Amino acid sequence: MVFMCFFLCAPAWSQEEEIILEADRVIYEQGTQIGRAEGNARLNKGSLYLFAPLMEVNAETREVRAEGTPEKEVVIVEGDRRMSGSSLEYDLDTREGTLYNVNASLPVEKGQVYLKGENVSLAPQKVAREKEWFSIDETASEDEFAAKWENVSITTCREPEPHYRVVTKKLLIMPGPRVIARKPDIYLGKTKLFSSPSDYIFTDKKHSSFMPTLHYESDKGVGVGIRPAVALGSSATIDSRIVGWTEGGIEWRSGMEADFGQNWGIYASTAYEYDSEVEEKKYRPQWGVSWQRDGWSALAEWSEREVVEKELASGSTYKSTIWRDPEISVVSPWWDDPASVTTKWRILSSWGRFEEGAVSSERSSWGIQLKGHSLIAHGNKAFWTLGYRYFDYDTGQSQEVTDATLGFEWELQDLSMITSYRRTWVSGTSPMTWDRYEDIEKIYQSLFFPLAGSLSLGLRGAYNIETSNLDESIYHVFLDRDCMQWVLTYRDDLVEEDDWASLKLVIKAFPETDLSVGSNTVSKWYEPGE
Repeated sequence: MVFMCFFLCAPAWSQEEEIILEADRVIYEQGTQIGRAEGNARLNKGSLYLFAPLMEVNAETREVRAEGTPEKEVVIVEGDRRMSGSSLEYDLDTREGTLYNVNASLPVEKGQVYLKGENVSLAPQKVAREKEWFSIDETASEDEFAAKWENVSITTCREPEPHYRVVTKKLLIMPGPRVIARKPDIYLGKTKLFSSPSDYIFTDKKHSSFMPTLHYESDKGVGVGIRPAVALGSSATIDSRIVGWTEGGIEWRSGMEADFGQNWGIYASTAYEYDSEVEEKKYRPQWGVSWQRDGWSALAEWSEREVVEKELASGSTYKSTIWRDPEISVVSPWWDDPASVTTKWRILSSWGRFEEGAVSSERSSWGIQLKGHSLIAHGNKAFWTLGYRYFDYDTGQSQEVTDATLGFEWELQDLSMITSYRRTWVSGTSPMTWDRYEDIEKIYQSLFFPLAGSLSLGLRGAYNIETSNLDESIYHVFLDRDCMQWVLTYRDDLVEEDDWASLKLVIKAFPETDLSVGSNTVSKWYEPGE
């Protein structure tokens, strides 16, 4: 190994950040001022790392040329982003360049997104705006990395022939990270399903859905819809949903989210949706400001004619329409409990003004939440949650709500089961109905077992101890693939006849933002903690 730092002593290279080139063999020609690195070449400048079998660096122009081989590609790494290709041309001063025949991976919520395509143009965000890759002014650092890519395939599958992929003619990689595929084609295997009329947008925490949606609700009938999304620069998104129901007509919802500064965000949305409780369809605007830093989060939100749906009592789901003017909430990060490495806790508080029908009230609250799990014999797991909230109202009334869950995740041969007990204790009352809780005591039992190949079945029941009756039965059919899962769900409400069915395509890298073909979800009281 020959190591050279000639860049540090050459006057043309004296910059704020040193540039280091190393390889099995490095030759520097004084006349041409070109350093040629052969065999396991590596260049480092600040947070930028380049790797290649062969690399040439011009000390005068500070341009880099790198060549790969069939066995070993050129790799560029900056922060948590990694790209590889057959060759690279790059300017170390302007941070502009082109990587050819590229493969890349980006971190997302529960895994990686893999990208493969032709040539990638690289540039700082300021230069990317000047080149009109995107037109809106941004608040992120202008030195942050941005990229424009053509003819790209995107997937979360590792397999050479992925089960699911998105193909686009133009893709932008923004600071954040944030990836925007312009109106892509959607493939399952080698079969093209359709061309999306909207952009496909994802960040490291979530992504937009491009799948058409199919719904069933007992009071609206069958619904078919679409969920278009539009990217506004590197930090703003408009998401929409339009659904046509056989018995409820057309409903729609559209909203914008945007980040500004390092920790702030805003959102605004409006909807024209039907409320079965009051049998009306009206506009329902919402807007708010959010803040996040070091695990802390805060939200100030306003809403008009907002439809809320909560389980306030055993076997009863309460639906109502409220106004928030505004509600401000603060939530701490999850902290490790010093007494148990598998237990976490956090605190939360809120204040707000609300209106429900003819009743108006101010409410303040504070609370604490705890969650944890522990491995027991034969790899089975116990889990628990505990939460306490105190609500104080300007009418002089108050309410204390304590929630506790104890559960077990266990296996018996081919059966996987989750058994959990939920208990809610309530004292006091509220002047409003939408947050007037009552005692709840339930047992949830779910079981999952394979049927054939990658097909499996799931069943869940909720038993109401107070009434000695089943509240609901839920049936799941799962079809698993390498990176995705189809889930067919039917819920049979045995108390209020609020039955529904849904079909979901769950991309495993985004478990909390599945691609819904149906918008309903089951309650998660029975599920184990982290």
